[in-house]
Amino acid sequence: MMDRPFFAWLPQFFSRACLPAGRFGRRDDLACFIFFRARMYISEIFGQSLALFVVIGLFAGILQADGLNDSDAKSRVKAAHTLAAQKDPEARKLITHRLQQEQDAKARAGMIDALQAVDGKNSMAAYKSALSDADPIVRAEAVQAIGAHAGKADATVLHSVLLNDTNAGVRMVAAFWLSGIKNPASVAVLEKAQKNDADANVRNAATQALKRFSALERKGKKK
Repeated sequence: MMDRPFFAWLPQFFSRACLPAGRFGRRDDLACFIFFRARMYISEIFGQSLALFVVIGLFAGILQADGLNDSDAKSRVKAAHTLAAQKDPEARKLITHRLQQEQDAKARAGMIDALQAVDGKNSMAAYKSALSDADPIVRAEAVQAIGAHAGKADATVLHSVLLNDTNAGVRMVAAFWLSGIKNPASVAVLEKAQKNDADANVRNAATQALKRFSALERKGKKK
């Protein structure tokens, strides 16, 4: 086999690996077919060597996108993070679509984390939608994502979370992130939570957030 050029035996190698009857499902057969056809067309334009790397990159993306539908929740999250690492705008669409369909709460939280890696600011709509999630873990992850990428106007969303969310942990996360967003209206909201929240931990989080907010304001004035 090795007396022929590398690319001459590559299709045969993949054919033997992917296409034996009964070894894989139709999806894998189709993926192999796409691999070979794409390589053939791209090689006509770019040449054999570059074609291999281009197609392998495309093929890897296809496999990771398919991984978003894996039966195992951890595998779906892993696929989302792998896609996010590619920094491809299409990855945001794929992960957002998976997030909307996802039934596992921990996986939904993982999808939100992956969205931050691929395109944090432009995924704000997905984060805000997740604030209505039934699971507090998901809501807390969404609050963190909003806080990390928020502009001044986005603070109002976290105001609502701090004053209205039913989970104390989620409210604490909201208080923390409000301290880093330069919106003067946050002071009154934090003071209200500091005085009225039923949970002592949230009240303390609001107190600490007010201190950080005040410190950042003083630092900004010195500049």
